[in-house]
Amino acid sequence: MTTRAAYVVSWMTQARNYSGLKRLMVGVGERGRVGKERCGQPSPDPGQSGTIDGGCQGFAEEAGARRAILSGMIAVGSFLVIGKLIAAAKEIVVASRFGVSDIVDAYQFSFTLTQWPATFLGAAMVSVIVPLFSTATQDDLHRKRIYSRLFGYVLFASVGIGCISLLAFPFIVSSGIFSFTAIQESRVVTMVTLLSLVIPAAIASRFLAGCTMAARSHVNTLFECLPALAILVFVGCVPLEQSLVLGGMTGIFVQCILLAGSVAILGTLVRPRLELPGEEEYRIFGAFGVFVLAYLLLGSVEIIDQIAAASLPPGSLATLGYANRVLALVLGIVATTICRSLLPVLSAYNGEGKQIRPRFVLVLLGMLISAAAVGAIAIAWFSGDIIRVLFERGAFGSSDTERVASALRWGVTRVPPYLMTIVLMYAITSQQRARPLLLLGLVTSVGKLTATLLLLPWLGFHGLLLSSTVAYCGAAGFALWIFLAGKQLRRRQLQFIPTG
Repeated sequence: MTTRAAYVVSWMTQARNYSGLKRLMVGVGERGRVGKERCGQPSPDPGQSGTIDGGCQGFAEEAGARRAILSGMIAVGSFLVIGKLIAAAKEIVVASRFGVSDIVDAYQFSFTLTQWPATFLGAAMVSVIVPLFSTATQDDLHRKRIYSRLFGYVLFASVGIGCISLLAFPFIVSSGIFSFTAIQESRVVTMVTLLSLVIPAAIASRFLAGCTMAARSHVNTLFECLPALAILVFVGCVPLEQSLVLGGMTGIFVQCILLAGSVAILGTLVRPRLELPGEEEYRIFGAFGVFVLAYLLLGSVEIIDQIAAASLPPGSLATLGYANRVLALVLGIVATTICRSLLPVLSAYNGEGKQIRPRFVLVLLGMLISAAAVGAIAIAWFSGDIIRVLFERGAFGSSDTERVASALRWGVTRVPPYLMTIVLMYAITSQQRARPLLLLGLVTSVGKLTATLLLLPWLGFHGLLLSSTVAYCGAAGFALWIFLAGKQLRRRQLQFIPTG
């Protein structure tokens, strides 16, 4: 407590002289001049050892981190804009062909259900792969052997998960727990069966995407638009309900092939090997298992939404899907840009033993939340116009516009707490701290379920949307506490490969 109190007092003293924004822009103006003049001098605080602000090294490390994060943000943001434009065009074509209908309901439910294993497994794999290989070099034969074995394990497990899903998902849909009509149930069973065939390719794509991120190549972000592009082409050419499924399947296969080619170009593609795991693999499996449970709980928010919306009147799933697509234009671009540029950089600095101060992340977080709040207000204000421009054509009428716009106004309230949760989650992940994320996932899942049970009978469909906001508010507060007080927690630091 004495060390922590001295740290807080020192932080407050420095904050009195230099604002957070000036500290963020190292080397600019007066702050840079003072930093250079005082760099390397002994600290005047008797409770601190070393030099002022860690000396020149601390300034140089954070300046380098900012440059790396900025370049990553430019690359990821550019690819995301391209992808979101293609996704928006796909949604416009689908809305024009099918409107808010049972066909869109069936596809949204089927695609979410079948991609759920790849989604949470992929998030866990990225959380392990990026910190593990972000500091690897071309001649690091030890890590290449580990990478080869991990690749083999992933391919083997993806085929097994695909076979299990092919048998289990149609049975779950036919069990009668979702209140589908006979026609809806038959349509969903067919779509789920077909989409289960591409689960192995989807899981392998997540692993390959993590490898490109570890190399700070963000081309995986560009390839994420391929399923939407394929659906756009298939539905635009042949406006049948089968076009939705066939387009999604084709896009996932092409995405996997192109990601494998990109990893080969980067020089990190290895032959998958199935061998008995060694000590390092067991350490990685332990961390991976904790990450899987954490992201399984975090991903339950979307599943709870789908299950709860399936019990509401027809068209609720489609309305939820259209509103979420608009939110994805904000959440996808902003959150993905920040996190995918942040995780590789912080992981590399932590892996090299360098120190990134907590207020570096907090200043970035404050700027992001402020911009997100302004953006959320703007989206809510112009929600009707946004939906009208994007979707109101063909079978999508003015009444559908009002329904989706109302859902968007309620759903946009989740944007600031969601972004805060995601940024803090990746900052914790870069430190190879898996167990706090498991607690965060538990808090989010329990909060979402509790809020849904309380708000759904009271507010109906709007209560379902508001429950996500409540869950993410609780998760954001808990993640902030973990990030700030993490050093005081009793935890086992996960180190995937011993450095000593």
